[in-house]
Amino acid sequence: MRKSIITILLALFSLPILAQTKLKVGVLIEQQFQLSDISKVKNYWKEYMRENRFNYELTSYSINIVKENESGSVNYLLIGASKNNDFKIAFQVFNEGGIIYLTSASLSGGTVTCSGCTVGCTPRKTKSLWACEYPCTSCSKTETVPMFTEGPSQPDPVQSFIDHY
Repeated sequence: MRKSIITILLALFSLPILAQTKLKVGVLIEQQFQLSDISKVKNYWKEYMRENRFNYELTSYSINIVKENESGSVNYLLIGASKNNDFKIAFQVFNEGGIIYLTSASLSGGTVTCSGCTVGCTPRKTKSLWACEYPCTSCSKTETVPMFTEGPSQPDPVQSFIDHY
C-alpha cells in the first residue's frame, strides 16, 4: 500500500506543469457578450498608457465584432474606452465556441489606440492591419509592437502575460 502511494505521488510530481495558452476574457450568451475577469488586460493597458504618457482613464470595456467588407470574415476586438470615448485601446481576441479568448495571436498582433474624437475613431483590424474607423480630423492612431512573443526563452506568451500582470 505504501509503495503504491509513493508511486502515485512520484507520478504526480513528474507531470509537466502546463502553461496557460489562452486567457478567457468573455462569453457569448444569447447574442450578447459578457466580459469575464479582464483584470490582467486592464493592468497591462494601465501600464502601457502610463509608459506612453496617455493621460486617460479607461472606464468602459466591451467586445466588438468587426466584419471585413471584402471577405466577410469576422474579427473580435476587446476594447477599453475613456469616459467620453475620446480614447480607445484594443486587442484582437478570438471566439472559440462562444468563449472569447486572448491568445498568443492576440499578443503577437500588438494593440492599437485611437484618440482625439468623441464620436468615431474606433479601433478596427482587417487583414492583420490596425486602423481607426470613422476618424475625425483630429483622430490619432498608435500601434504597439508585440511585447510577448514566442521564442526559446519564452515558450508561451500568454502565460508570460498572466504572470507579469
